[in-house]
Amino acid sequence: MHHQHLRFEPPRLWQSWGLGLSDGRTTPFRGGWQSGVLWERPFASRPASAVSLGAGNGALSRNYRAGNPVDSPRLDGSETIFELTYSDEIIKGISVQPDIQYVLNPSADSTIDDALVLGLRFRIAWSSH
Repeated sequence: MHHQHLRFEPPRLWQSWGLGLSDGRTTPFRGGWQSGVLWERPFASRPASAVSLGAGNGALSRNYRAGNPVDSPRLDGSETIFELTYSDEIIKGISVQPDIQYVLNPSADSTIDDALVLGLRFRIAWSSH
């Protein structure tokens, strides 16, 4: 995984990417990639805010696809995902993070339609000091 800090003064912008390869014998995957950007403090009035945009792909190995039972749906080569999320501290110690993902070819299963996934995460932080 590679991380690159693109700007040194707030707001900060980070970029990351990764590439993984496998012979496909010890894992269902022959490879994958991911890339994304994180923008810290996109709104000056919201010091704990962050926006992130990313994409990734997981490619199934031929051995894994060939081992799929005959009566099961045909597995395609890969699954790809795109994600957009925003996080912010709504009150001291409580953060909220809505998330939207679009998945192309979910589970690499040719019978499943592309999927829109919505999520909402809450984080509670406290200190005993």
